[in-house]
Amino acid sequence: MTQRCQRCGTPVVAGQSMCAVCLWSGSGESDEILVAGRWLLGEEIGSGASGTVYRAVERQTGRAVALKILADHLVEDADVRRRFEREAAALSRLDHASIVAVYDSGTWQDVPYIAMELVDGAPLSELGTLPQLRVLELGEEICAALAYAHRRGLVHRDIKPANILVDRTGRVKLADFGISRLLDGDARGWTITAADHTSGTPHYMSPEALQGAAPDARMDLYSLGIVLYEAATGVLPLGSRRPAPWPLESIVARALQPEAESRFISADDMGTALHRAATELAAPRLPQDERVWVRSVAVLLALATAAAIWAVLVSVTPRVLASDDLPPLTMVAPERLADGRLVSLARFETLPILGAAAMIALGLAAYGMLRHHWRRNGLDRPGASAAPDTRWIVGLGATLMFIYLIGKPIEPLGFRLSLYVPVLAGILEFVVVFLFWDTVLECVRTSRPIGRETALWLGVTLAVLPPTLEFFTYVANWSP
Repeated sequence: MTQRCQRCGTPVVAGQSMCAVCLWSGSGESDEILVAGRWLLGEEIGSGASGTVYRAVERQTGRAVALKILADHLVEDADVRRRFEREAAALSRLDHASIVAVYDSGTWQDVPYIAMELVDGAPLSELGTLPQLRVLELGEEICAALAYAHRRGLVHRDIKPANILVDRTGRVKLADFGISRLLDGDARGWTITAADHTSGTPHYMSPEALQGAAPDARMDLYSLGIVLYEAATGVLPLGSRRPAPWPLESIVARALQPEAESRFISADDMGTALHRAATELAAPRLPQDERVWVRSVAVLLALATAAAIWAVLVSVTPRVLASDDLPPLTMVAPERLADGRLVSLARFETLPILGAAAMIALGLAAYGMLRHHWRRNGLDRPGASAAPDTRWIVGLGATLMFIYLIGKPIEPLGFRLSLYVPVLAGILEFVVVFLFWDTVLECVRTSRPIGRETALWLGVTLAVLPPTLEFFTYVANWSP
């Protein structure tokens, strides 16, 4: 029958009536519990299968620490005790800003303890799904910590969200090196588990680690790939996983290669890839391959705009029609001439209007798919873009105004160049419309108010003004 502490009910070592913590708390008349003559024990802040973590304060300096003590019922378990002590030894070898520091370790009243850096924050497992840029930044910090440990011959072997702490400033602290193993010749003395025994968390372990292979730094990179995928998507990459958001997917895909030789060669290599991806994701403009899709949608929207303008022009341009050319319900205040023909100032032109409607529907469908792609891949980022480059729009608008202003004076002079002005102007007008939609899409992607882009509207106004003036001049001077 398992013996339990008379005060708190915790399982205890055979022959004892109270657990270590209750013994400590009852060791004197004072409410203060002084561990190893140095640490004032505070409240419990966490617990696990192998021990409990308390907040403690160093009596001499007032420094707050996390004091981890081995569970009382495991004190006589030699393997567990050795693992606990190895965690302290492993951490004491490391001095890195992104690795939990160890200040002291030892035993008190025959119970092992570790005094560690107190991280004011939460484990990654409690933070839920994170924005992709944040995932890339955290991954880069974890890689820096792993690279440091690997250079000192230490493989963590239990990279998982619960062992990655994030403090209130957003910095990463890598914890729990309890099952770590050395890569160097001294590995036999530091191995916590037997060579044929598998330790770790299965869902986060590489295939070779599950098979009990010798420690390899690339095992940690495989585990980190799973952690980053889960942080970005909220699920583990089990079975036929769906792709992670761009550009994280390319990094995850390489980290999760079944063969270690196909993964990143080192934590530094993976950290460089994460840094490059974060820089690319936060860049003012999309990468070139994404820009191709944006420009394709901008072309479709420009064609839809041109079709709509053409349909409107055809419908509102005055015309003289035969009496049977104007079907009922399509005419707007027609007038009949003496010869029986009809004067139509405006009408519903069926084919142009339906054709324009089809082009608009196609453009909107392409726009919707593009927005969905942005949201799915983390490209829809408010405030991620600098002011759009509108120099071409303004320049083309000014050019079109210049062509219009000089076109009229040279036309009576018989210059043949004037014959090509409508064709040239039409091409330039279409380019302006394309650039307008390209800029609008970028503003939508980054939640930048389009109404505040003064230069954009100036260029569009300069481009639209000449054909508008030409059209109204034509209508004003038209007669049957």
